[in-house]
Amino acid sequence: MSTEKITAKKTANEIIPAISLRGLVVFPSMVLHFDVGRERSVNALKTAAEGSGRIFLVAQKDAAVTDPELSDMYEVGVIAEVRQLLTTPDGSTRVLVEGLTRAKRVKQTGGKDYLEFEVKELPQRTAPISDSTAAAALRTLKNVFAEYAQVSPRMPRELFEGIMSEENLGELFEKVVFNVVLKVEDKQALLEANGLLRRVKMLIAMLESEIEIIETEIDIQEQVKEQVDKNQREYYLREQLRAIYRQLGEGDNPQEEADSYIEKIRALNLSDEITEKLIGEAQKLVKMSYSSQEAGVIRGYLDTVLELPWNIKTGHRQGPEAARQGSLRAEKGQGAYH
Repeated sequence: MSTEKITAKKTANEIIPAISLRGLVVFPSMVLHFDVGRERSVNALKTAAEGSGRIFLVAQKDAAVTDPELSDMYEVGVIAEVRQLLTTPDGSTRVLVEGLTRAKRVKQTGGKDYLEFEVKELPQRTAPISDSTAAAALRTLKNVFAEYAQVSPRMPRELFEGIMSEENLGELFEKVVFNVVLKVEDKQALLEANGLLRRVKMLIAMLESEIEIIETEIDIQEQVKEQVDKNQREYYLREQLRAIYRQLGEGDNPQEEADSYIEKIRALNLSDEITEKLIGEAQKLVKMSYSSQEAGVIRGYLDTVLELPWNIKTGHRQGPEAARQGSLRAEKGQGAYH
């Protein structure tokens, strides 16, 4: 049987300094450094460093809140050890901490110069896991993490290989959750959850969702890039064509002629369907010789269409028969080149 690492010993509540973290959730066993800017947080760290070295780290629900109240913080956080505290050349404070154990806020005991809470440790509950279940969960988490690493921003090869070589389910969970980008509320849910197998299943579901989001973002970026590349290529080719005509000394430039028609068509503010149809006809001129018979037919058709009184109402009402005859004439006029 494989079992979780638990803390069976009951401990008394503890009163220690605390700081609220913006956009960050700390887990037990996690070692990390971060910068601190708020005066109350700096005071809390200094008090902890000068005392027992222990501090309660709890995430904010909204990172945009600069002066959080109790309701702006989660209740469950981590008791951590302050391992290093230093002031950088620019005057900011940087701290190195190690997460020790989960804890829950019982009540606030101070808050003038810095936050101070009475907290209660939250040991993980015993949850036996069979060897086969642990092996299956280990393999599934590794497979999903490998897929995540392929689509996520560049991950160091050494880090990836170190995580994939882990054979202990609890250690693998910690290494994965420490090194993936998830929403604060998702990481907080993992911190609060009891039972290793439950936490692993939650992490797998979160990673699968994140993979789907990343893949969708990649697809969108590729589509945008393809469109931009296409537009740039078409612009470059049009400019080349104009340069060739200038070099040849030919006054009749099919591209400029087509662009002129397109500009006039767009100025009419017709329906999308009609505009697309007319622009398609104008673009055919680019691929034709200026003096060809087919180009002349298209040119005549476009000139006729552009001269029509679009979007202009008159008092004259045309009867059904006259409208039908007009439609037949238009169809015969287009038949010469379709």
